[in-house]
Amino acid sequence: MNESKTIAHVCGVDALYFFVQSSAEYEDVFLDILSQIDQQEKAFKALNYAYQDNEIIVVINEIEIRYSGKGRDGFYWFNHEFFRVGFKDPEKNRTIHDIRIQLNAIGIYTIGIKSLIEYITEHFLKDMILKKRYFPITRMDLNMFIQHDFRYLCKEMIVSKKKNHSAKIGECSSGYELETYYVGKNPFM
Repeated sequence: MNESKTIAHVCGVDALYFFVQSSAEYEDVFLDILSQIDQQEKAFKALNYAYQDNEIIVVINEIEIRYSGKGRDGFYWFNHEFFRVGFKDPEKNRTIHDIRIQLNAIGIYTIGIKSLIEYITEHFLKDMILKKRYFPITRMDLNMFIQHDFRYLCKEMIVSKKKNHSAKIGECSSGYELETYYVGKNPFM
């Protein structure tokens, strides 16, 4: 009997990252986003209120997102309960798409990947993306929960087809049981 078939496991996607192609209307929406940020910053300053970026709320298609700041990548980042979105100036760095999306685990497990992507593209971003839907995935974080004792594993057991392979193993454990076993090195860990 094949032992791998007898091991109980559950797997899923914890995060999914992708780009969305913007339409001609994107520039107007981007300027509106900047205007909303500016208006709220001015209101806070007029009240002499020391605010955090996440206190700035932007509304797009009646959906609220919290500002989390401008990243080094040039994107203005916002958080929603189910996803994270980045918008960049359409006139800068034209070699990448204007909109980045990160689906969060809570959104994926609450309404599912397909429904979450539909919510984002058909409701949230509907007026600023191309009608022909193409979403280049840039990263996917996977998980697998396995009911098996892995205490026997060691780095010499890890094999790779890559010429320059380096196994870095870290473990997180509670009590005497191995909980997590990391293999590889960034960004492929």
